[in-house]
Amino acid sequence: MFDCSVFAETGVSRHRALCWLVREAVDRRERGGGSAKGRYKRAYRDAEDALRAKGVSFTPLDGGRLDMLIAKPNVELWPAEVETLGLIAEHLIQGFTPAEIAGLEARAVERARHQPGAKAPGSPTPHAPADDLWGGIYDGVARERQALLGELAGEYLIFRTYLRVLAKPMLIVSHMTLTLAPGGDGPGRFRTIGAGSGKDERVVEGLVYEANAAHGVLFSVGREAETGQIRNAMLMPVAKPVPGGALVSGRRDLKGMRLGVSRFSGAPRAYRIWASSVDGPGPDGAGDWRMLAKDYVEGEPLDVFERAVPGFAWIRQWLSRPIFCALEDENDPPTP
Repeated sequence: MFDCSVFAETGVSRHRALCWLVREAVDRRERGGGSAKGRYKRAYRDAEDALRAKGVSFTPLDGGRLDMLIAKPNVELWPAEVETLGLIAEHLIQGFTPAEIAGLEARAVERARHQPGAKAPGSPTPHAPADDLWGGIYDGVARERQALLGELAGEYLIFRTYLRVLAKPMLIVSHMTLTLAPGGDGPGRFRTIGAGSGKDERVVEGLVYEANAAHGVLFSVGREAETGQIRNAMLMPVAKPVPGGALVSGRRDLKGMRLGVSRFSGAPRAYRIWASSVDGPGPDGAGDWRMLAKDYVEGEPLDVFERAVPGFAWIRQWLSRPIFCALEDENDPPTP
């Protein structure tokens, strides 16, 4: 299996570079014959058949996921996908000389670096130490002990509603992990993985900290991994919206508002979010709450959330109320 750790010090996403390596290897082997997308899919499926013939066990990519990786390889891969694409890449580069393989790897890095949304060479990575990436922001925060975060660390499913004109609201689901700083003396770390409407995964990483523990208010500031855009939110811990709420699990939920821009119009807005704390394995023995967020596609039945998330019906009702603020609205009076 191809080891994508060779891309670790290149300044680009190893997952993105691995996807591009598969594409570059296909281009190296097949110079023509139909559309580029058709060549990539055909070569991928042929490689799968060859691996099966050798008795290799792997998890194949379904058609929609493969289309996404071919058309826009900017997502975070799941472990099974890394393994599968590593096997595919290793199969495709068999027979090439070391110099040819090095050339393909270099080309993959360059393609990954210059794809829209890629980080500029030398820019800080989302995994850089907090003091390097966010020090200038956090310097102005009172350095009180983050006692509230100690209670709230863990996993969450984040829900928000995208309100569309003359259409039913669209539910958007993300997964968040909130971890404490060593010793609990500094800001915590958060990481969210969202699937949008099931088409485009986005990873945001950053800091979350208590602005004033006496008031129970949390602020978060994060950076979207692939575009570098900043995401801010203000959150408050609340009891779960069911009888005996906070006692249903060991932790409370978080509700709040997030600042952002519309994915489609680019308009600035602030919108409601609800983060429901989750504990233990995922529902129905799935074992991974991230997969529940990733696999949800707009319009699918919500039974799984209704079973797994306490107070889900109440949360949806709360989210369906108007967004807090849109700086530009079609009903605004004329600009003076």
